[in-house]
Amino acid sequence: MFDEKIGLTGTSPAMIKAAEDLVDRIQQIVWDIEYDDDGKDPVTSRVLLMREHLRRSAVWCTTIESHLPEGRVHRQWYFRDLAQLVAPGIRAEQATLDRFRAHWAGRISGVHTINSIYQALHWSALSASGDPRYDNVAHQLGPDADPYEPLLRFFERGGAYSLAGGGEIDIDFYTGFRPGQTQDVLAHEPLHDLSQENLDRIDGFRWVAPGPSQPLLS
Repeated sequence: MFDEKIGLTGTSPAMIKAAEDLVDRIQQIVWDIEYDDDGKDPVTSRVLLMREHLRRSAVWCTTIESHLPEGRVHRQWYFRDLAQLVAPGIRAEQATLDRFRAHWAGRISGVHTINSIYQALHWSALSASGDPRYDNVAHQLGPDADPYEPLLRFFERGGAYSLAGGGEIDIDFYTGFRPGQTQDVLAHEPLHDLSQENLDRIDGFRWVAPGPSQPLLS
């Protein structure tokens, strides 16, 4: 089951707009990319973007859970519903989730990717809510506060991810890695610059998302 629970708190126009804007952005992603024989795949930047998503998620988890009573800390910190962790009850509107559901049917494969996007929608609503449980921590973390922006950039540069049975994160058919322990992820060098220009520099070529069955441009 996908996590589509809606909190009982009121939703402001700013929260609705933030989540709706994210659905608009998601609808522009090409999910069924077919690469040409040259195989120019932005896998290097995608690995770094996934690692940055995990690093920022670990920062939020450790920051929030340091204030929780003993026994409340969860062992699996990655791909968690961070909005639910930070401010339970503040969620995106059901109508927005329904709009996303109508979009992904037949387009996005993989329950883990779909769940991550639901979580990003809830996060976008939380980030626009003005709730101090979010604002206070986000202010401390600064420009790297958004854990889902690296993941969205990851999607925009090549589509979905999947989780193997042993917990390995599969970036594509040939590349994957295990997330490791929280302390290992926190030690990763931050990826501050998520601009397309920097990501293209990392990959060594200019990447443009092709349409289905179209060759990759360079």
